[in-house]
Amino acid sequence: MRPLSAGPGMESDELQALQPDHSLAQQFYERWVGPPADGVEGALRLWLLQSGRFGGVVSPGSRAHADVALEGELTMLVSNMPAHIAQAAMALTFIDLRQPARPVLLQCVLTATAPLPDTTPSAQVQAQLSALAAVFAQVEDVVPQ
Repeated sequence: MRPLSAGPGMESDELQALQPDHSLAQQFYERWVGPPADGVEGALRLWLLQSGRFGGVVSPGSRAHADVALEGELTMLVSNMPAHIAQAAMALTFIDLRQPARPVLLQCVLTATAPLPDTTPSAQVQAQLSALAAVFAQVEDVVPQ
C-alpha cells in the first residue's frame, strides 16, 4: 500500500461540516490528531491486514515483494449537516506490479454515508468514522485477485 494522498480540501486537520447554505465550516478547536489522509492510510492498512484476505499489507519502503500496489486519495470526509449524514469517499487505483506493460488493474471511487444523530463534534467524528468503515468494507470487495 502506497501513501494515501489528501484530495482538495482534505489537507487540513480540522473537522469539516457542510452547512445548510452549502458553505464548509471548520472550527479551530475541532480537529483530528493530524491530517485525515494520514490517519486513514494507517487505518486502511490495518483493516486490510485484519480482513484475512491478504498474505500481508506492507508499507512503502518495505523489502517485502508485493504483487499488487494500492494507490489512493481521500477525497471526502465531511459531516453533511442538512442531510444529517457523514460522508466519506476515496479514489483508488490497484496496480499489478507483475505486469509492467498493463499495470492498472482497477480504478474506482468508493463512497459511503453514515447517520449523523446530532451536530456535536463527538457525534460528527463517530459518524465520519462509520462512513470510513463502510468505504473500507467496499475496498475489500473490489480488490482484484
